[in-house]
Order: sequence, then C-alpha cells, then structure tokens
Amino acid sequence: MKLWTERWGGPMVWLWVVAWVLGARAEARHLELETVLEGQDEVVGLSHAGDGRLFLVSKEGRIFILRDGVREPSAFLDIRAKVLYPGEPSSEQGLLSAAFHPNYSQNGFLFVAYTRAGDGAAILARFKVSETDADRVPSTSERILLTVPEPGTSHNMNHLAFGPDGHLYVSTGDGGYLIEPRCTPQEGSNLLGKMLRLDVDAGADVPPYHGIPADNPFVGVGAVRDEIWSMGLRNPWRFSFDSLTGDFWLTDVGHRSREEVDFLPAGSPGGQNWGFKMMEGFECRGNAANCPAGVPPCFDPAYDPPILDYGHDGRHCAVIGGTVYRGSAVPALQGAYVGGDFCGATFLVRRQEGSFVREELTTDLFRLVTFGEDAAGELYALAEGILYRIVGLVDDVTVSMAVATLDVGEGEGTARLEVRRQGDDGEISVRVATRPVSATAADFTPVDT
Repeated sequence: MKLWTERWGGPMVWLWVVAWVLGARAEARHLELETVLEGQDEVVGLSHAGDGRLFLVSKEGRIFILRDGVREPSAFLDIRAKVLYPGEPSSEQGLLSAAFHPNYSQNGFLFVAYTRAGDGAAILARFKVSETDADRVPSTSERILLTVPEPGTSHNMNHLAFGPDGHLYVSTGDGGYLIEPRCTPQEGSNLLGKMLRLDVDAGADVPPYHGIPADNPFVGVGAVRDEIWSMGLRNPWRFSFDSLTGDFWLTDVGHRSREEVDFLPAGSPGGQNWGFKMMEGFECRGNAANCPAGVPPCFDPAYDPPILDYGHDGRHCAVIGGTVYRGSAVPALQGAYVGGDFCGATFLVRRQEGSFVREELTTDLFRLVTFGEDAAGELYALAEGILYRIVGLVDDVTVSMAVATLDVGEGEGTARLEVRRQGDDGEISVRVATRPVSATAADFTPVDT
C-alpha cells in the first residue's frame, strides 16, 4: 500500500483521518530485523567476549570474528581436524557452542562443545588465546574437561554459558532420536539429557581442568553424577541467563507433540527433574521402557513442570530458545524473553504478577538456529544462513473497508482523502491532496506501508 504524504506539516492530520476512516487497528506485533550478514549456513552459535567483537560459531569446526558487521577472513579458532561434521547443514554434529570465561580479558580462556572426529563423542574443551595475537586461538592449546559418549548422531552436548555465579553450565541432549526415546534423562549415572554445572577455576592447571561446585545438588548422592545440576531433558538446544537478574531460561525440544520453556529464578539451587521421557511439556507420555526402576509416574511431584508449552503446527515444530533483552536500542523489548522456533514462529514471554504471559509475534524466522547478544545486550538472530540484528518491535495494522472506494473531504479548501481497492480483495491505495488545486505531485512524498 502506498501513501502520499504532504510535505509541510499535513501528515499528522491526515494520518489520524486514515485511521478513523479505515478502522485500522493493531492486532499483533512483529520484530523489525536488520540484515547484518548473509551466507552463514554453517553458523549455529553467537557469542561475545565482553568487547566490540561478535563471534560466529560454525559447525564445520571454526569460529570467526564479526567486527563492525564484517566477518574476518581468518578463523579465530580452527579445529576442523578434531570435529566430526558430515558436511550437511541439517546435521546436528559439529562445533555447536562457545563461551568465553567471565575473566577472559585476564586469562584468555575459551570453552567449546563439539562432536569428536572418529567416535562422535561429545567433547567439552578449553582453549587459550594467543599471547601475541588477540584474534587467534591456537588449536594446540586444547585441554579436554569432559568426554561424553554419544550413542547417536543427534541430541548432543548443545550449549555452554556462564552463570552469574561464575560457573560453567552445559546442556546435553539424550543421545539421539529413536522411535521410542532413550531414558538417559532419568539415569543419574549418565550425563546425557542433563544440565551440568562445573567449576572451571578449580584445578584449572591439571586434568581434568575443572572441579565440582560443592553446592551442586547431587554431590554425595551415589546414584547421581556430581556434575549434574538438573535432569529429565530431551534436547535442550539453547539456554540463557538474564544478564540483569540472573534468572535462568531453558527450552527443551519435544519428541512428538509439545515444546516447552522452563524457568528458574536467580539463585536456584538446582536439582530439578524436568520429566522427560515420562512427561513432554504438560503432557503425559507414560512410557517407562528402558528406564531405571522406580522412575515416578506422570504428574508426580518429583517432576518440575515448565512455565509454558505449545503444540505443533506449520510455524511450530522445535523450540530453539532465546534470551531476555537487556539492550537499549529497543525499549519495547526491555525485560522480555525473546524466543523462537525452527519452523518460523517467534514469541515473547514476560513475567506479570507472578505468572508468565506468552505473546506470539508475526515475524517468521524460518530455520531459526539461535539467538545471541553482543556485549551491549543487543539481540541477534540467525535463520536460513542470515544474521539479523533486532532493531524494533512494531505493531501490525489490519485495514478493513466496507466499500471498494471511499472519498472523504476534510472541509472545503483544506484536504481530500481518497481510498481505493482493486477488486474485492485487491491492493489498497490511499491518496491525500490539498487545495488549492494548483498543488502538484512535487508537493507530496510517497511512503510505502
């Protein structure tokens, strides 16, 4: 639809007239996106080191620096020789996540998660930046903290992030898809299907280059590994901490029907069991096949429910996750959790009077793989190989007309508004003109809406 706006102050008057005449109304909202970089089909992760650089994590085994919107040609880290990646963007194997130590400017530590060439095991490793080149990390600096055997090719060690407590949190999937899913999420002796919490400062100089926080919830519980912070997850692809409050947000990709969002307030001691594979979102799956003895039934108080879940349709199939916006460029997003789905849907979640309210947005980000933020808290999204920066939250407007053509006069000698529609369902055009009739097209500025 094209509007013609008069240059010398008239738009404020006639825009009100258009809204009154057409019955325009805001029904939904969408994210305004600014394209930063295209052709990033292998990129699945975004991170920052507390400075002006953004880091692009590529599944084939490299990390690149994005500086002022330009990707550096040389890799920041290149471990392709170590990484198992079949070469197809749809593969869930490869280099999947990177997290910079909170004191990176002093110690230069970078942590990554990848699937290892040869056996496909999930590897949590630490690297150290070059002492002579701040834009390069030698692959020879690797120290392996954890090795987790992977029985399948999907649902791997997915994401890394440091919490406000300075510890490293690690999400792991259940080990791969089967017609009847594995019960690894309920096996306390298995690190698959879990959230892990590690002290990477304790014993940093000697194998295994990390320690176990003394307040981890299962320390001393013989049947459960000390590294585990929470359990009962299927494929937690992404999680995040609110950079202002420290609240924890987690999404878990469902098996057949439900996608879920989980939440813990800052300072939570952990110990949650999110319920898979007995529960999927708020639904009971009720199949304890291959599970340890004594696994609780559906809806047992031992399971922690999500704050919300949703079903599958054309725009909803696999929740990707998101983060709470704490930047300054989009005030309307302040404090909102911005999330999305692989099949295109985007949404906001806000805390309101002790409850959580989800707002569906009309923005489609098909094949969304991740959100990420820079050091200033501005939010980015990566979908179909395109890196976007989120620059606004805008009302959608629906225009309804009772007749095909509407001609409204705004008083003699002042303004005239003409609205036309091509056929019953065709394009709507709006034109405004002022008197005297000697006004020409040069007196008006066209605006696409």
